[in-house]
Amino acid sequence: MKENNNLTPDQLEFLNLWSQGCSYVDIAKQLGKDVSTLHRWRKREDIQLAMGAISQQKYEDTIHRLSLIHISEPTRRTP
Repeated sequence: MKENNNLTPDQLEFLNLWSQGCSYVDIAKQLGKDVSTLHRWRKREDIQLAMGAISQQKYEDTIHRLSLIHISEPTRRTP
C-alpha cells in the first residue's frame, strides 16, 4: 500500500488491520477507538481509495495464485 501523508498512524493501522480481515469491532478495540470513528474514517475519499487499492491487489493476487494451480492427475479415478 502506498503511503498517504494525509492519514494518521491510527488510520494507517486501521487499513492494515482491515486488509488482514479484522472486523471493525476488533480493529476499534486494538486502536482504542469507537466503531463509529472507523465508519466515519471509511467515508473519507482517501481511505476509500486506499481500501479499493488493497481490494484490487488482493483480487489480483488471488487470480495469480489460482492460475498456478495445476492438476497433474484426474481427481476422480474410474474403476
